[in-house]
Formats: sequence, structure tokens, C-alpha cells
Amino acid sequence: MSNNIMEDVKLSLNNLDENAMDQGLLYAEWSKRWAESYLKRDKLKEKLSVLRARLDSEIREKATEKITETQISQKILLNEEHQKLTQELIEIQFEVNLFMSAKESFDHRRKGLDVLTELFKAQYFAGKQPYKELIEKKSEEVQDETLKKNNRLVRRS
Repeated sequence: MSNNIMEDVKLSLNNLDENAMDQGLLYAEWSKRWAESYLKRDKLKEKLSVLRARLDSEIREKATEKITETQISQKILLNEEHQKLTQELIEIQFEVNLFMSAKESFDHRRKGLDVLTELFKAQYFAGKQPYKELIEKKSEEVQDETLKKNNRLVRRS
């Protein structure tokens, strides 16, 4: 499990068993991240509502003449603290959207895993020489990448 959704949603024909075992855990982790960002967003919305109510009350109390709802709304929008919280809300909504997308990606990953598993069970890849070569080549690339990342195997210069 990583912080990189692109890494976590990848499937490997060589590791369908590991992919299947990881699916539930990965889905749960990314769903938790989505729920946490959703909670942060809801708390921020509540904080913004309280600020609006407080500002509305202050504006009405300080008004020396009749003031319209539009004027009150405009003054609230111009408030520096309100602008800051609104910007934070926009950013947290972006985070919520990203985590929701990540969560949906795992639904697609599960479906892809189901399809690949069915193809594997039907020996779809066994008789196809191009797929066998592709799988072997990809397996070698993954192995090479893993070896390059291993600090103990890096040559000293």
C-alpha cells in the first residue's frame, strides 16, 4: 500500500493471487482516506456556516441604517476569514473528489481482476505465444526494477 493510487491499482498477470489478496485491503485503505477527507470537508463547512452566522449578526448590530440582505451577503463575502475558509473548503473538496475517484478505481480494478482471473482459468494466456512473451518480458522488467531499487545491489563507484 502506498500513497500513489497509480501504483496501488495496477494489476499483474504474474501475480493475480497477490492482486486478489490485496484488493480488499487496498479498497478499505483508500475508502478510509476518502471518508476522512469527507469528514474534514463537513467540519469545515460547519465552521464556515458558524462564521457566516456570526458575521451576519455583527453586521446587523453595527448597521446604523437599514441594510439589505444583499449588502450583508456582500460584506460577508469580503471578510478575510470567510475568504480563507472558503478557499480551504475548495481545496478539501478537491481532495474528497480525488479520494472518491481512487475508491472508484478499485471497483474497476476488482472487475479487471475478475476478468483476468476468468481468462487465466480458461487458459487464455497458455496457448497465446505473444502473451507468454509479453508476460515474461514484463516479469523481467519488474524484476530488474526491483533489483535497481535494492540499495545492497547498487554498485559502488
